[in-house]
Amino acid sequence: MATPPDTPGLPEFRPFDPYTATGQDLADVHILRAEATSTDRPEDPPVSYEEAIGRLRHQPLAGGPCRHWAAYLQDRLIGLAEIALPDGDNATVALGEIDVRPSCRRRGIGTALLRAAMAAILAAGRGTVVGGGLKLDGAGARWTEALGFQVTRRVVMQQLDIDATDPGIWEIQPPSGYRTVRWAGQAPADLLASFAAARPAFDDAPRGQTSYRPTAWTPQLIRAEEQELAAHGTEQRVVAALDLASGQVAGLTTVRCYPHRHTSCLQGDTSVRAEHRGHGLGRAVKAEMMRWLTADYPELDRVYTTTAPENVHMISINLAVGYHTVRTMIWTEITTSQLAKNLASNQFPATGR
Repeated sequence: MATPPDTPGLPEFRPFDPYTATGQDLADVHILRAEATSTDRPEDPPVSYEEAIGRLRHQPLAGGPCRHWAAYLQDRLIGLAEIALPDGDNATVALGEIDVRPSCRRRGIGTALLRAAMAAILAAGRGTVVGGGLKLDGAGARWTEALGFQVTRRVVMQQLDIDATDPGIWEIQPPSGYRTVRWAGQAPADLLASFAAARPAFDDAPRGQTSYRPTAWTPQLIRAEEQELAAHGTEQRVVAALDLASGQVAGLTTVRCYPHRHTSCLQGDTSVRAEHRGHGLGRAVKAEMMRWLTADYPELDRVYTTTAPENVHMISINLAVGYHTVRTMIWTEITTSQLAKNLASNQFPATGR
């Protein structure tokens, strides 16, 4: 990795566009992501250039439009802020992620990046700033705590290492009275309504006190999501359990395969409607998903998922199909007005992030 500038000087902060950035800026983003991962999450595999830039340009759709600001020292990018402005039920929330090259931290660069983004957050009328995906007791968690953020949610990240897992544990059939169906891309028209009705079953999982609300799915929103995913080159796969008596979706699991992540994918929603729980549907649909993925993607070596630590039932299902727990992560938040006051107070010296 290239050595960051060490000549004395003041960093510059300016808006950043991932789609018009120079080749040098994109190379520096990769260095930033790779070094931050190695330092903060050494349990994770190295970050490739394709993954770093793909993640930058393929923001999670539920986050809404995303704006960026970069910190430069001698024209080299050393820090990056991403602020997402969701709509719908989350139109009062701004989602933030800020990172700085480890060798350039504790100079106040991350705090200055947050200050640079505050005008856009205030102009958008967002009453709450939320930071997610922070490793418990990690550098980012300590920094947000110093800024006045409060922990509102905890999740555990689990990982399934395919080569180390006996595929025999995925040979599970759906229980009597049910059958499974699967699709990639668009949901079948005859299942769309019950698919939308089953997805909110995920919403009663523990979510802490976070202000960020899960999507209230409708058939129209599902179709819009499918179109957006296709436009970004992301494949969503669904395995659903159907109730034979009604022909309706009783349970489901989703996985997203991103174009910039060839060896890993993300397990998304897994839900079972309340009246169909207790029959093993969650494990059955997850096991079939693994059979499907490994048959179609021989290069795949890892699948990730997250769930609340209180959701012991889902954690046990994940363990049963081969996952192991990697780390605990937190969501933090603060009111925008309080954050603005804290940042204006100058109580965060250059020794901060």
